[in-house]
Amino acid sequence: MESSRLMAPVRKGRRSFAFAWISDPREIELAYVRTILPPKKAPLPSREEILTFGGSSEKEWSATPILDARPLVIFGVHPCDLAGLHRLDWAYMKKDGVQDPHYHARRTAATIIGLDCQPDEYCFCTSVGTHASREEADLFLTPVSAGWVIEILSDKGGALLRETAETRKASTAELAEAEDYDAHLAEIRERLNRVRSPFRSAEFFEVEEIIDPRDTRPV
Repeated sequence: MESSRLMAPVRKGRRSFAFAWISDPREIELAYVRTILPPKKAPLPSREEILTFGGSSEKEWSATPILDARPLVIFGVHPCDLAGLHRLDWAYMKKDGVQDPHYHARRTAATIIGLDCQPDEYCFCTSVGTHASREEADLFLTPVSAGWVIEILSDKGGALLRETAETRKASTAELAEAEDYDAHLAEIRERLNRVRSPFRSAEFFEVEEIIDPRDTRPV
């Protein structure tokens, strides 16, 4: 496979994480819950060159589009962000039959590797059903006792895995451990219900006052 750029989560400050372009694999941090900068900035950067002008006079001017189709890998994407990318794909490549050529070039050049997540009390993915999304992922990693179970979700993902990693067939027990989503979700909900509180959230985000809706909205 052609050499690819790599975007993955890295640590930012004491307790924050962000997706960034990687030059040293040791920068990658997989033990994160959420990021302050999401992976969508790979196919949808905040600043980009979209065309160049050329010509010696107004009558001879021409515009040439710049389409960035360099291969890239987005690694360590949680299910909630996979769901977000799925909606971006709809907005920029499918809505009303119109396709943004710049987004399409970067998006089709990308290989996306998803990573299972352990939501905490500040996440809302379990409420909106994005906690187990595999949408748009080419590979998906789920931690198990012996390492990682890797799901191949596209031909592109399979090709990347064959060329870059040594793997073995997962055992029946390992597959069961990775696929027991109901038990996994029940465990998450039980853990979150024990700690869920608006006062904990307010303290975490340094909010000094909380307005009780019962004081502002008549029943």
